[in-house]
Amino acid sequence: MARSAKSIVNYYRKNGLKFGLFRAKTLYPFPYKRLRELSNKTRRFIDIEMNLGQMLRDVRLSVLSNAQVSFLGKPVGDWLRESEMIGAIDDIIKD
Repeated sequence: MARSAKSIVNYYRKNGLKFGLFRAKTLYPFPYKRLRELSNKTRRFIDIEMNLGQMLRDVRLSVLSNAQVSFLGKPVGDWLRESEMIGAIDDIIKD
């Protein structure tokens, strides 16, 4: 997912939007501190996972109420296509 997400970040940056990517190298220990630091610099996180959101709760706990967290995921067995991600992210950032 990180490779696909990076191409999405590049797409939005080329279109003039400020986008970034945080890829956790490990899930234990979960990077609560780093996500909390980032939540002071941004208004919104989009948690993209190849599952039904197992890490979503941890992401929300990390950022507390500093930033809004949205979720984009799909059950294992089918990739999230870039066009699907762009469509879903466009809907999210419209709000």
